[in-house]
Amino acid sequence: MFLEDFLGQSGWGYSVVSNMDIHGLSISTVGLGMDYLLCNHEGNSALLSGHAEIILLSTFVDHIKSAIPLLLPEVFLILPGTVQTAAIEEVEALKHLLPDCTIIIIDSDIQPEKLYLTCIDLIHQDNNYREQLINHHYLHLADLLSQDAEVSEIESYAYKVLGNPMIITDESYKVMTYSKSNNVDDFIWSTIVNNTYCPSQIVKMTDHNHFWERLKKNRHPLFVDSDDFSPFTQRAVAVIKAGMKIKGYIALVEVNKKISARDLYVLQMVAEIIGIKFKEQDAVLKAIGLMESELISDLLDGKMNNERMARNRVQSVGWKIEQTYFVLCVQSKQKMRMLGSIVTKLRERLLAHYPFCVDILQGEYAFFIIGFEVTDEAPFHHMKSIEKIMVENKTIGYAGMAFHTLTEVSKSYSQAKSTVQTTQLLSESLNKSLYLYSEIVVYDLLVKTNQLRGYDTFTCPSLATLVKVDQEDGTEYIKTLRYFFKNNQNSADTAKAMFLHRNTINYRLNKIRHVIEDDFDNPAVRLHMNLSLMLLDLGIIRS
Repeated sequence: MFLEDFLGQSGWGYSVVSNMDIHGLSISTVGLGMDYLLCNHEGNSALLSGHAEIILLSTFVDHIKSAIPLLLPEVFLILPGTVQTAAIEEVEALKHLLPDCTIIIIDSDIQPEKLYLTCIDLIHQDNNYREQLINHHYLHLADLLSQDAEVSEIESYAYKVLGNPMIITDESYKVMTYSKSNNVDDFIWSTIVNNTYCPSQIVKMTDHNHFWERLKKNRHPLFVDSDDFSPFTQRAVAVIKAGMKIKGYIALVEVNKKISARDLYVLQMVAEIIGIKFKEQDAVLKAIGLMESELISDLLDGKMNNERMARNRVQSVGWKIEQTYFVLCVQSKQKMRMLGSIVTKLRERLLAHYPFCVDILQGEYAFFIIGFEVTDEAPFHHMKSIEKIMVENKTIGYAGMAFHTLTEVSKSYSQAKSTVQTTQLLSESLNKSLYLYSEIVVYDLLVKTNQLRGYDTFTCPSLATLVKVDQEDGTEYIKTLRYFFKNNQNSADTAKAMFLHRNTINYRLNKIRHVIEDDFDNPAVRLHMNLSLMLLDLGIIRS
């Protein structure tokens, strides 16, 4: 039995007259008197661990003064038979002869024989409890692990065993689960449960005499001993570890019954069980993380040309199959390497608008595969929100087009990369926070076509004429044409974009008609000139 529990439940007063700490000290055997312990005149004695000796003060003093026993009990339970203070003084004078023993003077008139029988009975009860704990409770908790039970299920069973409610948090003090079958009238409990985390001021309030540092170094739970905490319900805290790493804490609150030393032993056992659960979860998450990373790479690189295989792999890592997918490439505006914390933040924000989002880092770029269900709205109806996210996080986004199969994700990936490359050729590329491939697809087509054959013979000759006139006369015909084509060849919208009067735009367009050698009103001629302007913007042809 735990000595601390025995003394606390007996109702007797007692004094510990030794330098030993009785916390966690247990008794497994008990003796009456010291006659059967051989005397040793040389001073070399063996300690009987877990053994307690019940003895009257007078007998104790006579034996120790005459000779130290050859076999010493770990605990002396001394019945004074006299005034407590006088007994303490007598024992104090002798305790240096027994430096490894815990000496306890019990302030009671109970007879030694009755105390002996009481101890035998309590040890028997404790042995029965330990047997039930090992053969039933511990096995049931281990069985919960084998059944892949949630932490909340382990907590629920632990509550039945311990009889007091508890809160389980992760290492950052965020609440993972708590005993919901008990109404706890405690301000600290209510604050933590309602906030779903333990506020920093409460953590600081409990940190009396470096409580959290002491708790991490101890192998058993500790009671919160802060003076600031004394008005609130007493509680014991255990550390949850996965291997050597701290993964969380359990706080057992003394509501229904007093927390005993035996309860602390059970609480530690529960913490170790949950630690095993966390370690298993870490291993699973690590394995899934590696599988996800490999799957993302294979999807982007187009290594899966079988849709059924792709769907099977997606489902094997727990992803939900969506109807449509597109790839978003993101880089910082400073063109620096993307930080993991920024990527995590972006993913959380994107998940607020799309049901599916996974990511992978590639140097200064982060690539997100985004999935969604097609609705009556346009597929990119959330793009304004994505643009806002890019602005808030000082990043630039490049989105490929949406496709309806997983095997086509690689196409969207290629388009997102092409969008990056093409916009970098444009002088206006730093003016926006989000670019869509559908906006630059014509530029991309021109770049790829130019890589096959040059544009010397395909450029609109009239463009060179307009450039020359602008240079010689200071006109703005090329600038006007750019705005004219960007505004769907609408003179009113062009005037508004350039902050000019509509008549001014019409005047310039008429002058362009006279300067160029082709029919400007012909749609094919306008298209040819527009494409030539794009080639000029890309730097493929020079002014």
